[in-house]
Amino acid sequence: MAPASLVVRIPAQTLQQRPDMRAAEYAVLAASDRLYEARSQWFPTLKLTGNFGTQAAAIGALGASGTGIAALVGALSMPLWNWNEQVLAGKQKETALEKAQISYAATLVKALEETENALTGIDAACKRQKNLSEALQAAESAATLALYQYKAGLEDYQTVLNTERSVISARE
Repeated sequence: MAPASLVVRIPAQTLQQRPDMRAAEYAVLAASDRLYEARSQWFPTLKLTGNFGTQAAAIGALGASGTGIAALVGALSMPLWNWNEQVLAGKQKETALEKAQISYAATLVKALEETENALTGIDAACKRQKNLSEALQAAESAATLALYQYKAGLEDYQTVLNTERSVISARE
């Protein structure tokens, strides 16, 4: 389990910064846009075109009263002959969106798993570091004690050498 201090410091936005999460998110957004575009083809389309200007038989008469012209043309169209194709295209886009959403969910689960594994690894490394530090302190204390006992004549020098070897091993 990750240390509580690490869990608090890692916001949900961290997952959004991962390239695989961004790619999956953008894939969902793109599929959604394509579905919206496909569905927009189902509705009628209104096109308006307009012109405004002046017209005169002689250049000097341009701009005079009564020389202005204006035109407005409208066109309304709706897909009738290819309606089934439009509906099928919409369903294909829906399927593509669902696929992108499933892929996003799978990517999210993978990202959460990798993050949890990394936090667990950090926690294990912290515990290992603490244990190694405690082992080094214990070995140094034992070496100091062995040296005092040797000087007092209570231990032989082999004990001092063994404890020094333990200190060296703990430092590695």
